[in-house]
Amino acid sequence: MLWAFYAPHRLSVAGREAILAADEIYVSIITLWEIAIKFSRGGFGDLVVPETWEKSLIGEMETQGFHLLAVETRHCRMVQDLPKHH
Repeated sequence: MLWAFYAPHRLSVAGREAILAADEIYVSIITLWEIAIKFSRGGFGDLVVPETWEKSLIGEMETQGFHLLAVETRHCRMVQDLPKHH
């Protein structure tokens, strides 16, 4: 998602085409959680994002028609049963 909004040239041709061809794109709120963890550990190298990246991403998602998926209680329970590599 960061590449799509802030560095589209880093996406593969197939990745760009998939985004452009999609009728709808859904992004889990967990994606934002994982981005925050990555930033807390030093970030994404030379990728430049706004200081308030979380607000910027939500704005970009709204502008580009991405849908944010929430985490619900039933999802939390399901995590327990994921394969151990998660």
